Amino acid sequence: MVNVARLVVTIIIIFFVYSGLFYFVESPVNPLVQNFGDAFYFTVVAVSTVGFGDIVPVSGEGRLIALAMIISGIILIPFHAARIFRTWLRNAQEKKVLICQSCGLDRHDVDAKYCKNCGSSISDENPSS
Repeated sequence: MVNVARLVVTIIIIFFVYSGLFYFVESPVNPLVQNFGDAFYFTVVAVSTVGFGDIVPVSGEGRLIALAMIISGIILIPFHAARIFRTWLRNAQEKKVLICQSCGLDRHDVDAKYCKNCGSSISDENPSS
């Protein structure tokens, strides 16, 4: 859950900080950036690497900010997403396997008390990894 929160916070920070910087730099010189919403739209399109091209930076500072937002987006977002998937995989591998002593079925839920196949009681003392 902490990793998901980090991912969400990272996305929010990237979008809002870079949108503010882009608006601050581009609004005086770029007629296509008239409000914060235009800058936010550009940031989302740039970070997602879609790049529609309807809003483009015209100043050197704007291009530098766009470059920084794209690089940080393609590095930080997948990094945090990978941490989430690694945690999920690790948790899936740590689950214990319960084997029914009567029929030998080994595909039970972790919290199963009875066998899905034959209905026999499954004891917690027989886990195997």
